[in-house]
Amino acid sequence: MIKEFIEDLKTQGIELNNDMISSFDEFFNDLVERNKITNLTRIVSEKDAYYLHFYDSLMVSKGIENYNTKLLDIGCGPGFPSIPLKIVFNDLDITMIEATNKKVMFVKEEIEKLHLNNIRINHLRAEDFKEFDTYDYVTLRAVASVKELLPFTIPFLKINGTLIIMKGENKGQEELEEAKSLLNKLNSKVDKIIPYKVLDRNYELILIKKIGKTPKGFPKPIHK
Repeated sequence: MIKEFIEDLKTQGIELNNDMISSFDEFFNDLVERNKITNLTRIVSEKDAYYLHFYDSLMVSKGIENYNTKLLDIGCGPGFPSIPLKIVFNDLDITMIEATNKKVMFVKEEIEKLHLNNIRINHLRAEDFKEFDTYDYVTLRAVASVKELLPFTIPFLKINGTLIIMKGENKGQEELEEAKSLLNKLNSKVDKIIPYKVLDRNYELILIKKIGKTPKGFPKPIHK
């Protein structure tokens, strides 16, 4: 399984060295063991974890042009996509936000065990995080429509920064049409949509560029 994972990543231009492979192996084993005690994820089989967690996380790199940059991961759960990205692209400076304490504690332990530097996690909801106009990239797995996500994600970006939304089911174009007026209001524009497959599933990255200052009245929280 790990050999197949390594070869499939090579076809995407991502090559793993032995240290990276060992880190993924340790991360997977820790995830499975902790999941026996407390529910962190529904995905715990080796194949699904390596592809639906690790491989999928690494596809975010398709939206990143410069790795010597600051990335904010909103709602990282037990470390996705941040920890796989950090294992492979060490130059990234990563900040994570996660509201569930048991997931935060797991991620903190993994950062230490895997000897990862310049990566940290905050036990917060997004609306309580205040580092606006700070990040080159903001990423999250879509938990709502693009229109719902924009008001509390764009404000964290620097001007010319990029929001990377991980989206399934190829609904991005439809949702972007619904969000067109809000994008204009937030001084942002669609950069591109990058389709990709994980196993037999279709996904896409929606890349949105911030081209001007966040207007007054934002951010607006996702939770009312």
